[in-house]
Amino acid sequence: MCFVFLLVMFMHFEVALAQDTVKNESVYPSISSYLLSFPGQTIHALKMPARFSSADWTLVAVSGLSFGFILLNDEALFHKLNGPVSSEDRKILPWTNALGNGLVAIPALAALYLYGEKKTDQLAKDAALAGLQVFILSAGAAVAVKHLTHRARPDQLAEPYHWSGPFHNFQHESFPSGHTMRAFAVATVLSGYYPEKPGLGLALYGLAGLTAIGRLKSGEHWPSDVFAGAILGYALGRSVLHFNRRLSSQIQIHADGNTLGMIIRLK
Repeated sequence: MCFVFLLVMFMHFEVALAQDTVKNESVYPSISSYLLSFPGQTIHALKMPARFSSADWTLVAVSGLSFGFILLNDEALFHKLNGPVSSEDRKILPWTNALGNGLVAIPALAALYLYGEKKTDQLAKDAALAGLQVFILSAGAAVAVKHLTHRARPDQLAEPYHWSGPFHNFQHESFPSGHTMRAFAVATVLSGYYPEKPGLGLALYGLAGLTAIGRLKSGEHWPSDVFAGAILGYALGRSVLHFNRRLSSQIQIHADGNTLGMIIRLK
């Protein structure tokens, strides 16, 4: 069911690209504007439900029902998915971990930025900066939710429904899967910057899905942790795209035969 949902989620994202695709104008005119956008991005994400469309609420309902089903069957699904680890799994697991902890994503984003700098490709530079931004924001959001819930990991307690709640047992940090959340957040943002390349989107979501599988096979998360990480990462990625698209629409370049100027519309 998890992978069926991810497929539905990706299809919904493709439909929503007409609204959330970022234009080619730079939304980060300076380093200061980039750094100052973090608080705005955070507030924008918190207000996200207020701008949901009917299609978004349908997706929320489907994901909520799916999450509830997985949560109620966490223990059975965990034991079904976590059989003996094969030699192939042992080779793959370190890579799936690296996909979510930044050892792959951050160098890849740096390479994309340098490519944009060399080729004078502003879109590539903005995509790299947005990818780094959503990586940082999703890491912070994951930590915040972990410390609000304090759920025990599978290797800490055999009971999947042990939630300590806020300010209790800071060793319990299972919910949600931060690796999965970061992987899906970055995949969503980069796919949104290049909607004309669906193959890239499929590859990015495939890598994010591989990260999710790795977190399950490692035995460090319950299935609902991973599922929630994918949902939250996707939602945060969509929010960052929407915020940047709004900024892009507020910055317009005006030029005629004698003058060149920039118009910034404040909304």
